Formats: sequence, C-alpha cells, structure tokens
Amino acid sequence: MGEYIWKKEYERLLQKARQTGEIAEADQKEGHRSQPRFRLNHSHVWIRVPTRFDLIEVSIAGVSFLSNLNFQVGENLLLTLDRAFSVEAQVIECSLTESDSTFMEMCYRVGCAFNDLNHGMQMLVMLKEMEHHHNPSASGQD
Repeated sequence: MGEYIWKKEYERLLQKARQTGEIAEADQKEGHRSQPRFRLNHSHVWIRVPTRFDLIEVSIAGVSFLSNLNFQVGENLLLTLDRAFSVEAQVIECSLTESDSTFMEMCYRVGCAFNDLNHGMQMLVMLKEMEHHHNPSASGQD
C-alpha cells in the first residue's frame, strides 16, 4: 500500500510539472536519461557526511548535483536527504563545468543513477514537498 501512495503522489507531481513547464522530459537519445527530470531550487543532498551538495535535477532514475569534488564514474554513493532518508546511487557521469583561471577551484556536474526506482520516486516526492514547504508561493496552487 505504501508504494501506491508514493506512485500516486509522483503522478500528481508529474502532471503538475508538465502543466507549469518545470520538467525536462526524458530524451532517449541521451541514453541514460530514461525518466523526466524535475528542476530543483534550494535542495541539497549530503554525501560523505557532513558534505552538502546543491542539487540540479532529479528523476525517479537519478539525480544530478554540483560538486567541488571529482567523483569517479562507477563509484557507489549513499545520498542522504536532510539526514532523514538515504538512497544508494552510482556515479554515471562527472564533468568539469567551470573553474577559475588558475584551476584552483573546480566545479563538477555529477550525475548519479539510483539503484532502486522506488527509492528514487520517494526521494523525488520528498524533495518536491520540501521545496513546496520552503517556498509555497513558487509552486502555485495544488
């Protein structure tokens, strides 16, 4: 029964995001992007606690975030959401997005695939609900 509730809430968020344009649809040409991605604002995830990373996008299949660390493709991570919910994911891409002119400060975009789509769905729903609570006016009416 618990899975049904998560799926119902995910479907509601998906429909709403499509209406408001807050979603990037899956693009099969990109290979690993098999699920629609929700844009995130003011959401974070902790990896190797207490390091916090700013999230960019999430889908039920995975998540992307910005990092000053270079993660290795294939590396397994435990992503923790507000220190209350954790989900396992594997790094599938890590690319340099910017640096200063001396290359002393680097910024990487890291993409991870969740090991379990049900856990990914739970994380997505919780992230969007947390965003709604942090900024209820930005999400419009439910």
